[in-house]
Amino acid sequence: MDEIDYVLSRPLQERLNECRRAANDITPTESIDGVLDMASMVLLLCQDRQSYETAAEMAGAARIELLSISHSDAASAAMRAVSFAFAAGLAAANGVAVNKIQGDAKRLTGLAAVNKAKGTVRDRAQKIALEHWRTDIDKTIRLGGMADYVYRELAKEGYVDSLPESADRIKEWIKDIAPDYARKGGRPRKTL
Repeated sequence: MDEIDYVLSRPLQERLNECRRAANDITPTESIDGVLDMASMVLLLCQDRQSYETAAEMAGAARIELLSISHSDAASAAMRAVSFAFAAGLAAANGVAVNKIQGDAKRLTGLAAVNKAKGTVRDRAQKIALEHWRTDIDKTIRLGGMADYVYRELAKEGYVDSLPESADRIKEWIKDIAPDYARKGGRPRKTL
């Protein structure tokens, strides 16, 4: 894993927090080291390898240009200007990162609610199946038949919005609690 992969593998929230801590110490600077520190913070907020490499290339080019300025007053003014530009870029990148984190949080919150509802329906499906198999004295109800029964019962109980598209998924939910006879393959025997 190279340096870029390492940086990008860290959670965005962690990288954002690190930038915020470092940004508190930023003041307009006249040193190249200060400008490079700001460039490093911007690199922490990159979302992918391509943007990281592009930002690193630009920071390197800025460093070379700053080193080439021979007049000390002009160099100081240029470094202050670059430090303000980096601070502006950091603020913009910070906003993008915060928006991404907030968007991900909203999406995951909605997903968590859906998963919780599905978990409740799954638990209810297993309870219905267990109760019905307990009453199966002749041991004739197979997994597929039970899945159909449970699907219909859940629909009657008002879980229509949380049900999967077919009873085949219900079969997956209840197979772990099915008695051995219900797991047998093939059609059940016809009895006279």
